[in-house]
Amino acid sequence: MRNLTVSIFTLLFGLCFIGCDEISRERKNEVVKQLTEEELRQQLKNKECDFAQDYLTGKFEFRPIYRNFFSSKVKGVNFSCAIHNKATVATFKDVMIRVKFITKTEAVILDETFTIYDFVASNDTVNYSNEISMTNQDFEDIAEWSWNVVGATCN
Repeated sequence: MRNLTVSIFTLLFGLCFIGCDEISRERKNEVVKQLTEEELRQQLKNKECDFAQDYLTGKFEFRPIYRNFFSSKVKGVNFSCAIHNKATVATFKDVMIRVKFITKTEAVILDETFTIYDFVASNDTVNYSNEISMTNQDFEDIAEWSWNVVGATCN
């Protein structure tokens, strides 16, 4: 009789845990279902705004600016970039890019941050160009270069 009582008690105890777990799952689903479409969009926007650098990509190119039409001496560099916003919802503004030119001995010729004062809507591209003064020798010494998006403000 004692074994039967223990078995029934164990069975009831186990069913209680299974039932509680099922109720817990149903409540979690209710919480997720209670979010409106606008709330879900806001959550996605917040996530995209927190990681702007992950959503802003693009291309970067540069070319020399010669002193005059007949000269082979460089007086600077003209660079252009196209920044693309891969975000679904977020629009970014004031995108900051960092441009770096380095010599073969790893000396830094230029390390500068530029701000693009424009809006980049979701799934849109903005073009930017600028000129940098540079000596002819500095231009000839460029062995490698890099650029990256270092930040942006979420609109």
